[in-house]
Amino acid sequence: PEELFLELTDDGFEAIESPEQLRSEAERERVLGALEDAGESTSKSLAEALEVPESTVRRHLQTLRTHGAATRIGEGVRGDAYRWRVLLEDA
Repeated sequence: PEELFLELTDDGFEAIESPEQLRSEAERERVLGALEDAGESTSKSLAEALEVPESTVRRHLQTLRTHGAATRIGEGVRGDAYRWRVLLEDA
């Protein structure tokens, strides 16, 4: 590759796609943390709390849902907006 980006972890250096990848992962962790704090929330409420665009929050929530970290309830229509919850890991 023309450029190689590295991240220093406890286990040494790891190759990453780009600094944007790290920023996106950090944003996703912020969304997950805010959702954990809220218990249940809409993307709009999370976006307001985190002061980021709602589209960014929706993208991260969908990724969290795909990876089994969050679930969505509601119909996603006026009067029954999607509400999001964290899926707890089995203890």
